[in-house]
Amino acid sequence: MTQITLTAEQAQLLGDSEGLVRVYLPDGKSAGTLDRSVVVETPTECTFSDEEIQRALADAATPGPRRTTAEVWARIRSRYPS
Repeated sequence: MTQITLTAEQAQLLGDSEGLVRVYLPDGKSAGTLDRSVVVETPTECTFSDEEIQRALADAATPGPRRTTAEVWARIRSRYPS
């Protein structure tokens, strides 16, 4: 993942803001929008127990019905016609 470190001034502006913050490139083009109401933190360690991991691996290895994306959408559309 690419990382950008804000300057102290940029960090202060971001910290003082509420809601959406528009970010622009030096040439004036939009680089995107930061949403201050959404905080995403990457965990530094696994939060699943060994038992949970083993159960997930066993479930993934167990054959079962598989559906394509098209099949899933067809079922959704049949239940909720527009």
